[in-house]
Amino acid sequence: MKFREIILKLCRKHALFLFIAAAMLTIASFIEACTIFSFAPMVDLLVNPNLSKASEITLKIVAWFKYLGIPVTIISLIIFIILVTVLKELFSVISQLITTKVHFRLVKDIIFDVFGAFMGARW
Repeated sequence: MKFREIILKLCRKHALFLFIAAAMLTIASFIEACTIFSFAPMVDLLVNPNLSKASEITLKIVAWFKYLGIPVTIISLIIFIILVTVLKELFSVISQLITTKVHFRLVKDIIFDVFGAFMGARW
């Protein structure tokens, strides 16, 4: 069997798990980018406490806070950063777990195929 055929066979057999792993990694990457953006309001608040020259990211997050009825203070921004970071780590752990499960399923299938071919060979 050629390498390409093996890969296609494994992808067909585990398509759902591969899709879930790819989706989880994409979501984790998006949340990781949001974690970086969550520091912008803190920096803007420390540099300019009245937020008169705030960045667009900060203005959107402040509008979000006002919509939810949360006051924009250093404490609320620290809690926001912590929550986004915890969410990022949660998705990171879940995506690593799913990726590891997919990895072990693929390795198990390859090992069973190799052992089956080895045991079925005539000497």
